[in-house]
Amino acid sequence: MSRAARQDAAAAASAEALRRALIQAAIDGYEHAALSGLCAEGAWEAAVSAMRALDLDTTQGRTRSGSDDAA
Repeated sequence: MSRAARQDAAAAASAEALRRALIQAAIDGYEHAALSGLCAEGAWEAAVSAMRALDLDTTQGRTRSGSDDAA
């Protein structure tokens, strides 16, 4: 595999890990808010807030270290 292909694969893996982390943050935020009694609109706002609060450095670090186990 060429160097450019390896870099592309690494970038794709990083983007996929970030996508999974954002989805999980949104799901967790929405579920927590809904269980706390917020309406659907409030739960959606909580989901967006959870995505905004996600620590991207930590997410990227897990990908670089190969320990990304989010599903």
